[in-house]
Amino acid sequence: MAQNHMVVVFVPRAAAPRPRWWHRLLDPARCHVLALVRDNGVTVALEHIGTVLRVEAMALDLDEAARGLMWAWNAEALRVPMPTVPRRAALRPFLTCVELVKALTGIRSWRVWTPRQLRRALIQVGARPVSPFPEWRTR
Repeated sequence: MAQNHMVVVFVPRAAAPRPRWWHRLLDPARCHVLALVRDNGVTVALEHIGTVLRVEAMALDLDEAARGLMWAWNAEALRVPMPTVPRRAALRPFLTCVELVKALTGIRSWRVWTPRQLRRALIQVGARPVSPFPEWRTR
């Protein structure tokens, strides 16, 4: 069964991998971002750190992986609808974690540079928060 959404995780400054000098200029609650995508029964985490593009496969459900990262990093996550028609992924120069997620979600705005701006843009296209609790706890 193909999933029609992905999860975008916003990492706070305290848990960001390899803190850089420019992280001080960003929102402390959202200074790094990564994407979780479910494909063929495997959850894939896509993350850009410095000059490295990290791709990690997990044998977890998409929501379970998101909740695990939210718990470990005290992070926030959004469930984002996948574009219905795949656009040409345009990775722009000066690749950042935000540019990677923009390419995956189909956002093409030049005005989105920071994780905070990305969060606002994703909410405008229909993203919803991921609950930190499993479904059985919310009933």
